[in-house]
Amino acid sequence: MAPSIKQILSYPPHILAQKAISHFKQAWKNRQERPHYCLNEHRHPSENNPIFSSYFSKPPAYCQSIERSTAEYLLNMYRHHRFDLLGSGWVTVDYFTPSPGLEDIQIHGELGAFELDDEGRWLERVINQEHLEVSQQYWKIIRSLQPDYSPIDWQRDFKSGYRWSAKVWGKDSRKHSDFVLGADLKCPWELSRLQHLPKMAAFAHLFPDLADAAFLEFQCQVLDFFMANPPSMGVNNNCAMDMGIRATNILLAFDLFSNLPQSASFHPEFLGILHQNLLLLGKTILEDVEYREGLTSNHYLGNVAGMAWLGAYLPLNHSVQSWLIFAADALVVEMQRQFFADGGNFEGSTSYHRLSAEMMAWSAYIMDKLPIEKREALLQPVKKWPYAVPISRKGAQWVHPQLPHIFPAPFYERLQRARQMSVDLQHTNGQIAQFGDNDSGRFVHLWPIGQMISGKEAQQKYLHLQNYFNQYSSEEDFWDEDSLRHDELTTWIPEGNFEPSLPNKPSQIPTFDTHQKESILAEFDEKPTVSLVCYPHFGLFGWKTERMSLFVSAIHNRDGQHFHWGHVHNDKLSFELFVDGKPIIQDGGTYLYTPLPHRRNEFRSVQAHHGIVVDDLEPNRWEDGKRGLFRMERETKLEILEVNEATLSFYLEHRNVKWKRTFFWENGVLKLKDESNLPFNYPQFAFYSSGYGKREPKLSQNLL
Repeated sequence: MAPSIKQILSYPPHILAQKAISHFKQAWKNRQERPHYCLNEHRHPSENNPIFSSYFSKPPAYCQSIERSTAEYLLNMYRHHRFDLLGSGWVTVDYFTPSPGLEDIQIHGELGAFELDDEGRWLERVINQEHLEVSQQYWKIIRSLQPDYSPIDWQRDFKSGYRWSAKVWGKDSRKHSDFVLGADLKCPWELSRLQHLPKMAAFAHLFPDLADAAFLEFQCQVLDFFMANPPSMGVNNNCAMDMGIRATNILLAFDLFSNLPQSASFHPEFLGILHQNLLLLGKTILEDVEYREGLTSNHYLGNVAGMAWLGAYLPLNHSVQSWLIFAADALVVEMQRQFFADGGNFEGSTSYHRLSAEMMAWSAYIMDKLPIEKREALLQPVKKWPYAVPISRKGAQWVHPQLPHIFPAPFYERLQRARQMSVDLQHTNGQIAQFGDNDSGRFVHLWPIGQMISGKEAQQKYLHLQNYFNQYSSEEDFWDEDSLRHDELTTWIPEGNFEPSLPNKPSQIPTFDTHQKESILAEFDEKPTVSLVCYPHFGLFGWKTERMSLFVSAIHNRDGQHFHWGHVHNDKLSFELFVDGKPIIQDGGTYLYTPLPHRRNEFRSVQAHHGIVVDDLEPNRWEDGKRGLFRMERETKLEILEVNEATLSFYLEHRNVKWKRTFFWENGVLKLKDESNLPFNYPQFAFYSSGYGKREPKLSQNLL
């Protein structure tokens, strides 16, 4: 979505000039690219039997924890094209099944009644005439593999029902939907990441009797996606981050399926089709790379990670060599740029911290495993680089390909610190403290962590599933994924041994006449032994004991690695408290982004967190409308006053509000004291969201 005048005027002068130049260059480039992709076919295979590299003979060891009943359930759902993504419930995603609706919004975006003929004439409804012949070839292969295969509608928001079109160039695809209430492009994006494919491959390794069905479904779904999403066309080719995640998950699944212990062979044309489409995917990522005048984010990191995986797997040539050089150097630069010295990620969100750390961890693994010929290629000069993003044309400059671990030592140290932060942020029930946005985003997700509940339990628990159970039976079992568990990340990254980071010398604050409130948060027989949690760069502090965990959000990005906040909430000095594994005080979460702007603002508001409210002021304001949904003015000034095992004390100032918050112990009693220069109240919020799209009544307490 284009920035508003207010946003444009807020940019620093050098950034504004760079953006203006970039805008005109992109407009000229778009005029050339639009007809290039809309009116031409690019999917004719250049190699029929390419040789891919291999790095995974079997799934990671932690996948042994997957229970057979869970694997059987999920594989059955995936084979019937039922997906529970972003709070959708286990909906069927095809061209015929209506979407249940989002709250009170239901958009009828189906293509109407038609038959799935063997020749693929039905594809005329889905793609342009120029792309029809190749897509029909893919459809005939699918039908030869599974005669009863029902294709997935990749372009539809499977919650609201809104449908985009693969007949429209990717960069034009969202021009209308940005202003359609209820339409959430994250839904097709999430499905098009294809993160269920590596799970299917892991299930095939763990339970060999499931392998044949999983292997067949993998081939059909990959062909289905490339059939219905020609290169650079449609909403699923609108976001380069999702393309990078998609490439990674296809390659990981392909590698695992290629290494099944039992004999299995791909369709004779599959390898050539896969190779050609992945080459085109890498080219599209770099053409649409989300590098914005040096102001990078998790989106750009997803681009880089995708190129690392494509470069690692595809047969080596000059293009693939340049992709590896670009990715290797960019990973090192982005580790320093996007992760603080304490390991915390600069997005200001504990959930985005996991997403970005996963991108770094899986990409570092694959780069460290490169064969000798690709390692040597990292040192060769780049002959051709037609993309806007920077690259060292002399060869990789920040890596050491002659060493077992090719990245500099500080890279791995910061990655291990990122892991440690996710460990330290775990409550006594295994969930992490949820601060900032949570879009349930993952890079690779092999290990399903959650619980099987009945449909009736899900119906009673979740407000967002009311429409779902009007269409689907509550008698079915319901796998309920827990997106607040970081176990896969903390298991995958090797453990480090670090002293905790400590804040700088406590600041001095002005004295002020105060309005005060003191509360008892928890009571124990005696003061427990407390471990200090301290991430001063990220801005998160807390205490952990055997029975209790307390975390306080002091996220303020003092190091200045970003000049606006896209995923930060008005949760300054808000906190979470768990006792004996149960939530006493819990952050409200996120729920939704663009489809319902009022919900987005509701859940990131000061009213949804456990701070104080003065005259209903938002500590950091945002612009009205959809343009303000990923921007927040930095108006708060936060100071760390005292951090130790006995006291946590902070000071916050915004506009005319001065507020001091202190957590302290009196013997075995945990207390909270708030002091402000103005009368204040505590928020009373009624909802809770544990992951994107999920909404339920709040079960933890509000401060009184």
